[in-house]
Amino acid sequence: MKHTLVLYLSISVFLFFGSIEAQNKNKTSKQVTAIPYSVINLNDLSAFQKTGKNWGNASNVSINRSKEKTIFSEIGTGILVNKNNQRKNKHLVTKFEHGDIELELDVMMPLASNSGIYFQGRYEIQLYDSWGVKTPTYKDIGSIYQRWDEKRGKGKQGYEGTPTKINAAKAPGLWQHLKIIFHAPKFDALGNKTKNAWFEKVWLNGTLIIENAEVTGPTRGASFQKDEKPMGPIVFQGNHGPVAFKNIKYKLYNNNNKVIINNLKATVYESPKKIKKLQDINELKKVKDKNVKTISPLSDIKKNAKELIVYSGTLTIPETSNYLFEMKALGGGLLALNNKTAINMNKNNLKYSNYSFQKLEKGEIPFTVVFNQTAKRGERGFELFIEGNGTQRQSLQVKRISKREQSLIDMRFLLINHSDSKTISQRSFLMHNDVKKTHCISVGFPEKISYSYDLETGSLLQIWDNAFLNATHMWHSRGKEQLGYPEGQVIAFHGDSDFVYLKNDNSPWPKENYNTKHLLEKGFELKTPLIQKGYKLDNNKNPLFLSEIKGAKISNKFTPSSTDRKLKRDITVDSKKDIWLKISEASTIEIASDGTYIIGDKNYYIDFSGNESLTPIIRDNKQSKELLVKIPAGKQTINYSIIW
Repeated sequence: MKHTLVLYLSISVFLFFGSIEAQNKNKTSKQVTAIPYSVINLNDLSAFQKTGKNWGNASNVSINRSKEKTIFSEIGTGILVNKNNQRKNKHLVTKFEHGDIELELDVMMPLASNSGIYFQGRYEIQLYDSWGVKTPTYKDIGSIYQRWDEKRGKGKQGYEGTPTKINAAKAPGLWQHLKIIFHAPKFDALGNKTKNAWFEKVWLNGTLIIENAEVTGPTRGASFQKDEKPMGPIVFQGNHGPVAFKNIKYKLYNNNNKVIINNLKATVYESPKKIKKLQDINELKKVKDKNVKTISPLSDIKKNAKELIVYSGTLTIPETSNYLFEMKALGGGLLALNNKTAINMNKNNLKYSNYSFQKLEKGEIPFTVVFNQTAKRGERGFELFIEGNGTQRQSLQVKRISKREQSLIDMRFLLINHSDSKTISQRSFLMHNDVKKTHCISVGFPEKISYSYDLETGSLLQIWDNAFLNATHMWHSRGKEQLGYPEGQVIAFHGDSDFVYLKNDNSPWPKENYNTKHLLEKGFELKTPLIQKGYKLDNNKNPLFLSEIKGAKISNKFTPSSTDRKLKRDITVDSKKDIWLKISEASTIEIASDGTYIIGDKNYYIDFSGNESLTPIIRDNKQSKELLVKIPAGKQTINYSIIW
């Protein structure tokens, strides 16, 4: 008797700082989790000062991957594009001015193109087609450009400049995400500069590439070269090369808008299992009063002591506005404002981060912070943040703990690094599109390119570059989650079986693909009866994956490029009848002018060239687009490259 297999995979929600934050759980929460950004309207150029005709708006942009400094645009709105095609190409200057600012945007760089973003019109974050650059300099994307001084450089050489720590650039023609926190120079009442401008953090494609970099004066090419001021506009460079931007948003910060803690007191109590409400503290047995200067529960109560600590005092609110509090606690935590509970966490509350959105008046307000050390041994942690309109996100507590304990809190103390000479592999569970995959292997190459492969469904799950894998969650506290986490910004694939038999071109791709040999032996009926045959390692430890579907023999091997961010997949199929391969699935799939496939919102490329008579098809499954290829019966060899 055969049965239909129905598997329910539950997503484990757990209390480790690194794991939850990295995977952004709590997706069903309706809480406000951030102060909103101001958004630059790109339906026209009304947000900017008058400029040249090289700037305009578009609904879509694309490039020719073999032609330098070329960009094509389609009539419409939503994208800002500089074609750099005028005799005199002009910069684009915002109407608003800024001091301290947090800026986010997406940028597209054509092949060999060059541009920049000048904060206050003076301090440039470089934009450049830096794909494949091994050692970044001040010229590469995300770097702080050099300064120039006629006496020092004689007009030919620059000085200073801060290169990125890591080259996180994507291939030309793909959208790249920048996030930048900038602080303006500071001046006294007489106008004398008291502090240089500095870039607190710069992220490119999710990777932190610059941190705490000071700029002593305007960089080369600045619109305002000879002076520095507290305020200035954002200037987008328009005379070096074509470039496109979208999703431009920002937060303006007042440097004086700091929330200050006053009149701080602390009392330690015996710890209960949980606190249902603020008044429950009055029923607890007092251990001692404690003299404190900061909120620092991880050092104010001893590790593993069954104690609860209560901090009370006042907060000085800089201006009447909306404020967002975020509390993270391993154990129980509580925040009260104006004697009313704003956040209450306890051992039975599985949310890692809790938020409270409050309208607060300028001046002093009373507060209470509680940390209840009820978490399991070695799993304690506490953080408390506040952010407001005009007030940059800041911590209200001091950790004062050792590097070792911090690594425990962050859950990043068992890291697997790439080898300089051999390919490395690690088996683990993986989270993929909110599903816990249990039969996975992650592979890292000396070229610092990595991928994860699902041995159960025979599918490529994700790719990434730079660092390899965080294995802490596999081993800490008996490794109850057994999860590995990529140490980089991943590009995720569909996660279904890559190979299936279809009745015809319009047959839906099967979604239930949880198939292993032991289930088949028990008589379960599986839609895609893939059987893994293990994998072989070559001399460089690179695996060749072997599998079988209803007698069809399939092998998979992945090889990185030595020069670019590119992963090649080589497939051999020996089947008695036609079999289908799903290469990708995304919201959009386009064909570029050179025949490559552009996946998603210009997220990555698929190069399928060199496969003779095989041509993929793009089909609509009503929810998304699929890139499929029909592999004829017999022994066939297929290969394609993923470029990002």
